[in-house]
Amino acid sequence: RGFASPSIATVGVLFVLAKALEQTGAVDALVVPALGAPRSHTAAVLRVCVPTALLSAFLNNTPIVAMLIPACESLARRHNLSARVLLMPLSFASMLG
Repeated sequence: RGFASPSIATVGVLFVLAKALEQTGAVDALVVPALGAPRSHTAAVLRVCVPTALLSAFLNNTPIVAMLIPACESLARRHNLSARVLLMPLSFASMLG
């Protein structure tokens, strides 16, 4: 069925929703308090992975990762952490959910 498949349309709509939430600042308003202020890379990875796995248990993985990538980069920048250490576990955590 290709692009006429309902699942393709659903994923597309979720991408639009994820971008809208990011643009309005809703992602930061929800994610920043949940992630807190980690003191190490290990703490940051755990704080990113647990909510990601929980969200991906109920929603499609791809839009969740697309929505959380900017939040992870922002978290890394604010706390002087390497974003590389957060992004790969983010992807794996979304697959676990």
